Amino acid sequence: MFAGLFNFLTGGVIRQIGDQINQAYQAKLAAQNDSDRIEADKVIAELESRKAVLVAESRYQWNIAFRAFLASPFGLYMAKVLVWDKMFGFGSTPDLTSNQWKLAAIVYGFYFVYETAQLFKR
Repeated sequence: MFAGLFNFLTGGVIRQIGDQINQAYQAKLAAQNDSDRIEADKVIAELESRKAVLVAESRYQWNIAFRAFLASPFGLYMAKVLVWDKMFGFGSTPDLTSNQWKLAAIVYGFYFVYETAQLFKR
C-alpha cells in the first residue's frame, strides 16, 4: 500500500522533473549565446541529479516504510483532531508542545511543501 502511494507521488514528481529537463534542453537549443547555454547546462545537471536521487530512493522498500513510520504519528494526530474533535465534537486532544509542532512542520514540509515548491521554482 505504501509502496503504491509512494510510487504514485514520486512518479508524478519524477515526471514533472522530466518535463522540466525537456524544457531546459529546449532552452539550451534556443540559446543565442554561450552564457545561456551554460545556464541551461547547469539547470539540466541539477534536475538530472534530483531525478536520480528520487529514482534511487524509490527502489528501497525500507526507505518508504521508514518515511511512513516517521510521518504517521503526525498524520494520525491531525486526523484525530480534525475529524474526531472538530468535525464530530467528541473529546478534546491536548495541543502539541512547541517542539512537537516544529517537528510536525518539518515532516509536513518535507512531504508537501518542498516538492511542490520545487515544481514552481523555475
